[in-house]
Amino acid sequence: KLKGFNSNEYPKLPEMDHNKVLKVPFGKLTQAIKQTVFAVSKSEDKPILTGVKLEFGNNKLGCTATDSHRLAHQEIHIDSEVKESFVIPSSSLSELMNLKEGDSAIVDIYYTNNFIAFVTPNRSLYSRLIEGIYPNTHSLIPTESKATVTLETQLLIDGIDRACVFSTEWK
Repeated sequence: KLKGFNSNEYPKLPEMDHNKVLKVPFGKLTQAIKQTVFAVSKSEDKPILTGVKLEFGNNKLGCTATDSHRLAHQEIHIDSEVKESFVIPSSSLSELMNLKEGDSAIVDIYYTNNFIAFVTPNRSLYSRLIEGIYPNTHSLIPTESKATVTLETQLLIDGIDRACVFSTEWK
């Protein structure tokens, strides 16, 4: 025997409009989320800052997160002409990153006014959207610079990781 609850006791899943769909490769989506989700606010004082803003438009997906002290923004190129933006709770995006899907798997993203659904070939993840107006962070990122430095990304990350080991010991 398998013990459980009556199916009528569970809330109904929201109805999604299958005409409103965005398609993104799982690997690209999770990479962009990983590079931004760390900057979300842990405080519930400003609920809108506890999520990541996903902004679709001009064949790009932009992920933005801030806690008012730090800002993370990542853009990836996708094949979509849809122009939409959502603020998704960081906890839901963490669950999305934990799904065991191949990097080349396509994630279908369905949305309504209050909900979003990430549908992969093997799983579906539904989440409420965070309501409110996300701060305009585009004006905070400089468009011009006085100097440009070109580095190998992995070497820079490895160096920062080594420096962090020593900085925590000295505290």
